[in-house]
Amino acid sequence: MIATNLKAGKRAIFVGEETGGAAGGTVAGSLPVLKLPNSHLCWRFGLMNVKPYFQVAEEGRGVMPDVPVVRSIDDVITGKDPVMDKVLKSIGN
Repeated sequence: MIATNLKAGKRAIFVGEETGGAAGGTVAGSLPVLKLPNSHLCWRFGLMNVKPYFQVAEEGRGVMPDVPVVRSIDDVITGKDPVMDKVLKSIGN
């Protein structure tokens, strides 16, 4: 939700890939644990639907980057960070 508010309020430029989680809100608040009667599995769930101040157009997606940059498997193996490279190049100009 912080990313949603920063982007919608034009307070940040996002570089890289879509953020994890939904930009439209989250379920949080009190997180009680429910123990299922037959399997005895424990399940934790949120009781409040928390929404960001700014509403988003694409429900169920994360915050999309302003400057898309995708890391390849080769980047990961070789320790390269094309996202940071893009940011440093941008602020260097």
